[in-house]
Amino acid sequence: SFMVATAKFQGRVTVLYERGLDVYAVELHRDGELVDRVDEVFFDSLGGTLERLIDDGNWRRIRVQCLSGRKSARH
Repeated sequence: SFMVATAKFQGRVTVLYERGLDVYAVELHRDGELVDRVDEVFFDSLGGTLERLIDDGNWRRIRVQCLSGRKSARH
């Protein structure tokens, strides 16, 4: 399990492996309650499933923060 905070979803994401079927399930929990579950996710589609459920694309945006302080020395 891991926590996420994106525009699409904020809460806990759990990836479960179902050994007997060799598939995964992805659960989304908010405030301790199950809000969504996707069953029978094959390994090769696990990334796409997580992207569809939680990725808002924000990681693609570059963020620049100017820091005040000493000027850098030139060498």
